[in-house]
Amino acid sequence: MSILNRTEASVDLECIKHNFLEIKRFTGNARMICVIKADAYGHGAVKIGKLYEELGADILAVACLDEALELRRNGITSPVIVLGATPIPFARFLYENNIIQSVHSFLYAKELSDALAPLGMCIKVHIKLDTGMSRFGINAHRGNTEQAALSAESITKLPGICADGIFTHFAEAESDDSSFTDEQFESFLDVVGKLENKGITFNFCHCANSAAVVNYKKAHLNCVRPGLLLYGYSPRDNMPEGLSLRPAMTLRSLIADIHHIMPGDSVSYNRTFTAEREMKIAVVLCGYADGISRALSNKGCFLINGKRAPILGNVCMDLTLVDVSDIPDVRPFDEVVIFGSQNGAVLSPDELAKISGTISYELLTSVSKRVPRTYNHSPA
Repeated sequence: MSILNRTEASVDLECIKHNFLEIKRFTGNARMICVIKADAYGHGAVKIGKLYEELGADILAVACLDEALELRRNGITSPVIVLGATPIPFARFLYENNIIQSVHSFLYAKELSDALAPLGMCIKVHIKLDTGMSRFGINAHRGNTEQAALSAESITKLPGICADGIFTHFAEAESDDSSFTDEQFESFLDVVGKLENKGITFNFCHCANSAAVVNYKKAHLNCVRPGLLLYGYSPRDNMPEGLSLRPAMTLRSLIADIHHIMPGDSVSYNRTFTAEREMKIAVVLCGYADGISRALSNKGCFLINGKRAPILGNVCMDLTLVDVSDIPDVRPFDEVVIFGSQNGAVLSPDELAKISGTISYELLTSVSKRVPRTYNHSPA
C-alpha cells in the first residue's frame, strides 16, 4: 500500500472477473443480475460496475435511485435496476436515465403509471413478490398466490409500465433445511405459472441470491442475482463443492507508533484492558470511522508480519491498539492487514464478522468512504 494512505482497501479486479466467470459456469451460463448496491459491497460501485459491463452482465442491481444515477453519471450504460422504492416525484428520472424499477404493489405501480403515462414515458419494471420474507413485495405466501397473480396481471396492463421481469427474495436459502425455501419457491412458481396460463411472460424470472446460487440450484431458472459471491465470499460457512471463488479485497493500514506499557497500565477509552505484564503495543492508523467494528475491542486481531496481533482495549475512531509483544522486527509504518492475507497468513472477513457478532456483508459494506480504494490487475 501507499504510505500516503493511512488505511487502504485494495481490490483485485482479476479476482472479481474470475468470480463472475466461475458463477456463470456453476449456474450453467445463466443470465447474471450483478448486485452492486452499497458501493458494490464496499468495493467501489463505479469501477466494479464498469468491469461487469465489460464482462457482459445482463443487469446491474442497486438499492436506490442515487446509486443508479451514480452509475449513469460515470458512463455506465448497462441495464440498471433499482431494488428499493423510488419516490414518485422522481419517476421521470427513471425514464430519462433508462433505469428499471422494481414494483412491490399494484398501488405503487399505478402511481408510477399515473406520473409517467401522461408524459408519454414508459419504463421497464420487475414485479416483486413477497413469498415469505415479509419485507417488500406483493403478498404471495400462505395461500395468497391467486390474489398475487391478479395483482401482477393488473400491473402488466398499466400504461407507461413494461413488466420485463418478476422476482422474489429468499429468507434463508443458506440453511441446510430447505423447507421454507421450498415453500417460497413453490409460491413463486405458482404465481408465474398462473400468469403464463394467461399468456403473460417475462424476460427475467429471478430468485437466486448468493445463498440460493450455492445452496438451491433448482432456483437458478434462467437468471441468477448474486451479490456477496461476486466478491469472493460465501453466505454459508463452507464454499460448496465445485465453486472456486477468490476474495477480492484486502484492507490494510499502517503502524503509527510502537511503545511499551507496564503491569497495571490500562489501554484506550474506558480502560477495558489492563496489562498484567510488560507489553509492546502498536498504534494502528485505523478505527471505527474507517469501518473497524468497535465490537472487535479486546476480541479481534490484525496481521502484522504474518502474525496475529490481538486488539487491546476499545477500538477508537481513528486508531486501534494491538499487542505486538511476540512479533519481532515490528517498526513504525509497517503494513497491517485488517482482513486479507499477509506472508501466507489469512484473516478473513468471515472470521472477524463472527468475532464481532455480525456477518461479512456488514463488515465489507462498513469500510467507509474515507478509505481510498485502489485497484490492481485490471483487465481494462
